[in-house]
Amino acid sequence: MQAVEILQIVQRGQRRKRTFFSDCRYLLFQRGISLLGGEPFEPENQRELLPFVRNFRALYPNKSVWCYSGYTWEQLTGKEPSLARCEATDELLSLLDVLVDGEFVQAKHDISLRFRGSSNQRLLDVKKTLAAGQPVWWEDEKVFATHTMEK
Repeated sequence: MQAVEILQIVQRGQRRKRTFFSDCRYLLFQRGISLLGGEPFEPENQRELLPFVRNFRALYPNKSVWCYSGYTWEQLTGKEPSLARCEATDELLSLLDVLVDGEFVQAKHDISLRFRGSSNQRLLDVKKTLAAGQPVWWEDEKVFATHTMEK
């Protein structure tokens, strides 16, 4: 299911959200969900996504939640000015496991990068970042981080 479909489902109201979650048996075999497409951190999208992610966390506490945003961590947390900040931002960030931040930049495109398209984008471990008070990179499993089969 694409993020656009998820957002459309959330916008249809509470009754539809329950149906969506009850129809998510396939999630038993998935590691989690990713929020992407358009811009999840536009304020109007945050307001719609927040209850959805809260419900997802309650129903699937062991699943991961990743989010791709063109905004940087600094913009989302208010350290740099941004139109993305609203009343939902801090709670939505706290519900994420990984934030892939920064706009895709074609001149920095690199197909060898895992889970991101350009070298300016960061994979941030949100829980560790919040605890440290500064960006902390998400650490991939060694077999994937090194592109070798050694453990």
